[in-house]
Amino acid sequence: MLKYGLQMDLPEGKRAGYYSQIVKALAEAATVFDRDKELIVVDDEQQRDNVAGVLAKYSVDWEPIALWLLPEGTELDARAEDFGFVSKFGNAYLYADRVSRFRFADPQPAGAELAPALLQIEEFVVFAAGGDDAAAKTYFAESHLRETIEGIASRYGASVQFS
Repeated sequence: MLKYGLQMDLPEGKRAGYYSQIVKALAEAATVFDRDKELIVVDDEQQRDNVAGVLAKYSVDWEPIALWLLPEGTELDARAEDFGFVSKFGNAYLYADRVSRFRFADPQPAGAELAPALLQIEEFVVFAAGGDDAAAKTYFAESHLRETIEGIASRYGASVQFS
């Protein structure tokens, strides 16, 4: 599931009350899904805009960050840590600008050979979720490898769908 992050650049040297005011205003303006240090995560663009309004009011610079929320209880291995993080509340995310999400199309074209296609594609997979069935899983790979993955699938008569 796609989530919307705001990476704040909090000003230095402000009194403690200043930060408390921001936290209170954020609680009134939006439903915050998660936090991690200076990153606020919300469910949708409207909530992101609400948070952005509060940050603008307090002259806090921020950058938008799109995040893929991974299934509950996910632990990122060493490779995936280069593309995401686990928040202080235990939610795992991948940065949407660094990875692309895809699945094998359902149904597959006649004669598709999923097993050998997947064997080669797995080399490029950063994270996979959704059980043991390759066709039912959701995969994440580095964004710049999209054409490579599509090409491998095509060589085996298979089809992948990116979202």
